[in-house]
Amino acid sequence: MIIHSAIHDNNYNLYLIVYLRKHKFLWDYKFFFDQLTKRQIAVLAKSLLINRSKTILVCLEGRTHSLKYWRPYKFAKMIFGHMDLPNAFYYNPFFDEIAKPHSKKYDHSGKKGSELIEKVCFISSNYSKLKALQITEPDIYANLDVYGEFHSPIQIRDLDDRSGDSLVVCAKYMAALCIENNSEEGYFQGSALWALYALTPPILKSQRLWKNFLKQDFVIDFYEYKEMNYKKRLNAITSVQDRLYSGDQWLTNLSLEYLDFFKEAFDPSKEPDFSSIIKKSKDFRKHCIRV
Repeated sequence: MIIHSAIHDNNYNLYLIVYLRKHKFLWDYKFFFDQLTKRQIAVLAKSLLINRSKTILVCLEGRTHSLKYWRPYKFAKMIFGHMDLPNAFYYNPFFDEIAKPHSKKYDHSGKKGSELIEKVCFISSNYSKLKALQITEPDIYANLDVYGEFHSPIQIRDLDDRSGDSLVVCAKYMAALCIENNSEEGYFQGSALWALYALTPPILKSQRLWKNFLKQDFVIDFYEYKEMNYKKRLNAITSVQDRLYSGDQWLTNLSLEYLDFFKEAFDPSKEPDFSSIIKKSKDFRKHCIRV
């Protein structure tokens, strides 16, 4: 696969890249990601005009973020993204994250509940997200320990695995607030994953479709949480913590079935039937957006 991106390359650890690089029938397809340089945008325009049958768009960002992420979708052979378009194969950041292997820094199986900081942490450097939370939920915001660019910094020890360092901080707390980037239909970032990896109960602010991806007893719904009194909040956190310590699977059957489908759809040894796999992915999308 030939990658065009301002931030990704052939060695990037996106599962989509790692897996499809093994595909001998896709080696000369051009993949254009969300973040492109001006030169790469020019290459995209040329590719869509001259060789659209081997031009694939990867759209993992929300369309409402910025006009710079818009693409002439209908001209591409296929799109990896959450949108409902004729040539779109349903894919979102959540699927990519749960499919890829992680370093040992993601293993918090030795965590002890008695040593936790009895507060809720929030790790984010998203200015808009922080500002909105401060304005709309001042009481919740006031009681958070906030980390990120505008607050307490995360000590980065490995520039190639910044997420692992964030998990170390998250694992120290009794719970973590997690907020999705947008509410576009079909989009699921899976922001609660970082807390789940750290065995820290996530308080998730998201569309209700999250329940199609993650089992409900491993997550605290933000909208339910904010209506609880202090005692009920502690009970909810304790209940989820017990489930996390159990070691049980927190992915739904739908998520697991999708991962199997993706691997089979792009079996490295078989030439992909684009029409067929796009159609099947749309069936998954229907189940994923159902509330």
